[in-house]
Amino acid sequence: MPLREIPKKQTRAPQEDKTARPEKTLRILYVEDEDENWDVALLHLTRHYQLTRAKTAKETFDLLRQQQFDAILMDIQLAASDMNGIEICQFLRGKFTGTPPPYAHTNDALRQIPIIFVTAYSARYRKEDALTFGGDDLVTKPVNFVPLAGTLIRLVLRSMQK
Repeated sequence: MPLREIPKKQTRAPQEDKTARPEKTLRILYVEDEDENWDVALLHLTRHYQLTRAKTAKETFDLLRQQQFDAILMDIQLAASDMNGIEICQFLRGKFTGTPPPYAHTNDALRQIPIIFVTAYSARYRKEDALTFGGDDLVTKPVNFVPLAGTLIRLVLRSMQK
């Protein structure tokens, strides 16, 4: 009996991801004072995003004055800064009730930038807290970068529609 050729297994062509994505590389400002957390973010995010770092509130406001960003990742605890991430966010959103430092500034464009809080204190802060503080979402450390990417795209697309 002659050998028959076994039909090759039919494989489907990979489906194209039809998720709506911005046409440009997103510019992300990551406000993070810890070098280790910054290094991890660089490893995972720079392949898909243009990532810029600020370590303090002053650096954050200086960068926001000099460049345009599509989103901000905001660490809540900023040990080396005179404002923490919550206060920076509240100031950007026009909700800050304290006396702002002289370098702080905001405008309508900055009020629209999506802000995602990043915290190691998952037992202390929840997504609802982020919304109360003026942020758009909250992720906990260690950051799972796959869902974060989806959150970034969703929030940036939403802000573009405003």
